[in-house]
Amino acid sequence: MTYMAQIIITSPQAVGSVTITAQEPGVITYHIYWDGRIEKHIPKTIQKGYEKKYKYVYHSSDTEEYEICTLDFFKIKEKENGIKLFKKPERTDISEDLKVSEGQTERRILYENEDVAEFGSNNGATFWRLYKAKSNNIEIVRMPDYLNFISGTVTISYTFTATKRRYASPNAFAGFIGALATTRLKLQTTGSCFKYGSCFPSSEHVNGKSIDTIYLNDKDEQLFITAMKNFGFNKQVTGRNKKVFTDAIQEKKGTLHNSHLHSGFNEAVVKIVTLSILILFLISCKQKVLSQPCQNLIVNSSNNVFLLGDSIVANSAFSNQVNTSCATGKEGCILEKLTTDYYSSLSKESGSVLKLDKTHQLSLKIYKKKSSTEEHIRAYAMLSVNNLVSDSILCYEYYNNANTLSCYEQIYYININQRKIWTVMLTYDEESAEANNVNIYKIDLNTNRFRKEVSNNGKAYKSASDKETAFIKELYPMTHHLFLSSKDKSEDKRRFVS
Repeated sequence: MTYMAQIIITSPQAVGSVTITAQEPGVITYHIYWDGRIEKHIPKTIQKGYEKKYKYVYHSSDTEEYEICTLDFFKIKEKENGIKLFKKPERTDISEDLKVSEGQTERRILYENEDVAEFGSNNGATFWRLYKAKSNNIEIVRMPDYLNFISGTVTISYTFTATKRRYASPNAFAGFIGALATTRLKLQTTGSCFKYGSCFPSSEHVNGKSIDTIYLNDKDEQLFITAMKNFGFNKQVTGRNKKVFTDAIQEKKGTLHNSHLHSGFNEAVVKIVTLSILILFLISCKQKVLSQPCQNLIVNSSNNVFLLGDSIVANSAFSNQVNTSCATGKEGCILEKLTTDYYSSLSKESGSVLKLDKTHQLSLKIYKKKSSTEEHIRAYAMLSVNNLVSDSILCYEYYNNANTLSCYEQIYYININQRKIWTVMLTYDEESAEANNVNIYKIDLNTNRFRKEVSNNGKAYKSASDKETAFIKELYPMTHHLFLSSKDKSEDKRRFVS
């Protein structure tokens, strides 16, 4: 977990004020979520001693966090797929010529431009592979020699077998952790790549982009293949004499993969989040004296026993309407049309229950924290079957530093007839409001889960800085942790469903 320090400029007469939230030195961390999301969080300042390390944290379906490991990473030149040769390359720019005993690899030649040639045997034949270096640098991590992490509901276990290819792409290793954690299967792996990015006898394991695993029984193998796909491994190859598995390609040439599953990782699935300085504007309509921005965005109160929210949030054009009508200098902000005062209702309420049918009910579980300088409210929609909670999502979140002009707020709408929940994150500055894309969740009474129907992809950005700001705002499923005590964190039981 990354923690934030705050520099607060206080005006005792102001309704709000500006909070500059500056990040303390931290560790670059992969956050791996049970539903397949992977986020790489990069702090503004790296903690001393961790400049070349990555931390891996797994988030389970019961909202617990598990710190799995911290690994060293290394920069190397990216390698092209290996070219098979039947004689040693005739070159004079050799920097090292090494005899090695690394599985099937017997000799390695390193060249001045960081090309690598490796010699060895496979399937009774001896040959060379030349891995040409590209101009750009990439990173790889040294995988632990084994993992046997068991804590709570999480088991992450693998061992290496007959290989020294114990380096991998940092992103691919994150996906591997996710698949292991969600299946709880114990795997044997024949590895990924060497520390140079080469991978004899393979061609396509360069840069640690692919991982090989020994087959399990057919039932468990299918479970693992499905999990690997969910965590970004979009090219999985099985042997042509093996069973046909869903989400895997059966090889048509040769029998190389009769002995192991080949899983290639899609690096693009990892979301990069740069944790830079945040300046947010808080609207505090609760105060007796209202600032001009706050006056413009006051909403009417709703007295519903169970707060369903405002149906305007379900409008497919709502986010665009916020971003156009609530921009600086615009009149008639659509937020003025909201008929639900979320803050007033949820800051006073501790929770409520709504029957969906004979066995299912929806409840709001509300957590509140307030001090002299800040206030934080979170409301979770909890789906229960026979009075047992089966799933939950964050519906409403409000963070307010009462002496600062800084704020973010997530609002929602619940339509019981359609069995759907809409949520949208709003960020305010002094003269405008901005909305992220609306998320839609289906209340699925067959699976007793919230099923996400719309993703947050596809938003256009005017500039790179806009994109970075949006990344930060999309962190809201985690940002509430930044301001909680240890006790609060232990109470924070939530689930995010994709």
